[in-house]
Amino acid sequence: MFSCQITAPNRRCRGYRSEEIAEGLGLIATCEKNKIKMFQAGAIPKLMLMMESGSSREKIFAIKVVWQLAFHQTTREKLKENSDLMKLLEELSKDSDSGVSNTAQGARWVIEKQAEEKSKTKRESSQPETTGHVMISYQWENQKVMLEVNKRLQSVGIKVWMDVEHMAGSTLQAMAEAVEKAYVVVICISPKYKESPNCRTEAEYSFQLRKEMIPLMMQRNYKPDGWLGAVLGTKLWVDFTQKSIFEESMNQLIKLIGGYAPLSNDAVKGPIVPSNANQQMANKSVPVVSTWTKEDVAAWLKENKLDFCLTLFAAYDGPLMHQLQQLRKEAPDFFFKSLRRDIGFSSLTEILQFIDALEKLHN
Repeated sequence: MFSCQITAPNRRCRGYRSEEIAEGLGLIATCEKNKIKMFQAGAIPKLMLMMESGSSREKIFAIKVVWQLAFHQTTREKLKENSDLMKLLEELSKDSDSGVSNTAQGARWVIEKQAEEKSKTKRESSQPETTGHVMISYQWENQKVMLEVNKRLQSVGIKVWMDVEHMAGSTLQAMAEAVEKAYVVVICISPKYKESPNCRTEAEYSFQLRKEMIPLMMQRNYKPDGWLGAVLGTKLWVDFTQKSIFEESMNQLIKLIGGYAPLSNDAVKGPIVPSNANQQMANKSVPVVSTWTKEDVAAWLKENKLDFCLTLFAAYDGPLMHQLQQLRKEAPDFFFKSLRRDIGFSSLTEILQFIDALEKLHN
């Protein structure tokens, strides 16, 4: 471990500084399997020693390791039972150094499951939102790009929450309120996003509150796995890895956000159309698929003589149909395989009938 680094006069042992060891452990701890191994190897007492006597940077790195360990349910319960650790984190959450205090608040938030408990209360008492904003959840390395995205979104009338403009007081409290008031959370996915305990806290809280999420791919050829893959599921991402396609990516993002915009945000949603699919078709208006309910989807299937699909699409609403359309455009091979393998079409004739109806839709 790093006992010798902590106790040595120059805070070094075998060429490594204690903060370097803690930073490395934080990266190792992003792997779920390593969390229990590190806890069982006796990491916590050493980390607490660094949190008590280290420099501000050492304290931050040590707390971040604890924060990462807290994402594992079994380890989190053990951490919560450690009264000395919890008392130390409480003290550090009031530290004069904002970096130390904010990091300690984050670790406490996850250990004490404040997010989970608050999300339960939110789900039990929540009413449908008619206003709100788009929250941008990003890792600092992508701040420059996301500041431009923020600017462009606001220029077309979309209200955006981004921490560089709104963060005040308790960082975790500000984050929680931002997620709760968001109708869409834009998640900027990259390896560093996955490694960040701050980003994971934001993403998992958004997931707990069942917020709509739009992933933006920030690094080419990256395939999110582990906790990030689990949170995103099969959601399609918007490509922000290349400057040459920035305009195209922005247009796609604005279109996706428009599909989730609350009723009062007409600037984003565009012209109002009938909510019922039958009414839309009867009036020959363009159906806004992303606003449909499950009943609208069923009505559309019947209108197109696709009654045999009713059971297959019983759980589908507008946003899911919208994503299915996007999948057809962006990953056609996967789309056609999924029609049989995942959705359950039994014949080529059924697939062709469904595709013919899908061709007439506009998102």
